[in-house]
Amino acid sequence: MGLDGGTVISRSDVLRGASWELSQADGTRSTRGGAVSKAGTFKKPKLDKVAVRVVGWTTCALSGEPLQAPIVADWLGSLYNKAAVLGFLLARAGHFETEGDVHRYSNQLRTGLSQWDHLDCVRDVFEVRLPGTQGDAMPRGEGGAAEAAPLSCPITSASCLQQPFSAIPGCGHIFSNKAISHMAGVCGLCSQPFDLDLVVGLLGDEVEKERLRRLLPLRPGRRRSGKRKRS
Repeated sequence: MGLDGGTVISRSDVLRGASWELSQADGTRSTRGGAVSKAGTFKKPKLDKVAVRVVGWTTCALSGEPLQAPIVADWLGSLYNKAAVLGFLLARAGHFETEGDVHRYSNQLRTGLSQWDHLDCVRDVFEVRLPGTQGDAMPRGEGGAAEAAPLSCPITSASCLQQPFSAIPGCGHIFSNKAISHMAGVCGLCSQPFDLDLVVGLLGDEVEKERLRRLLPLRPGRRRSGKRKRS
């Protein structure tokens, strides 16, 4: 079956047009036959790791809005605005105040897939206290931009962009992992005792997230029986 001008579409035309990103990366002029140069091989751009961490420390993982008190963390180490979590839980229970709430919840389910399955009630998050920044110089990312570190450890002054940080669930204070390892199970700011094994690593890698997933049954409110009710 022909196109305008009598051109017959070929398999190579279909494959070449299947990916918009590949076609944008293709520096060749050929659209039929021929060899595809290396310029036509799509390479997924590398994310600036520093920029990713800055976003994680300054943006609500649920709403995408800037973090502002009160701030909470879930048991897997993500940070949220408390208001966003409460709105999400109300929507999950079928309570919507406006039509915008309906669309927002639908988009969260569509884009988040199963990453919000562990958010079932208010006990699935705990309030955290982010200490003020000290204007630490941020390491330069691949883009060459330098910004102030969004968070510094109140004990070691280490930057959250250079070292892993964790939150103590009982009091909500946040420290670098190095500082926590020297606390002997007592918070360095409020002296509240804590279990080192139950400390929540914030914005951790996949290894840390897997450790936190294994600890979910031990968290407050997680010893519930039965299946979650879906809206």
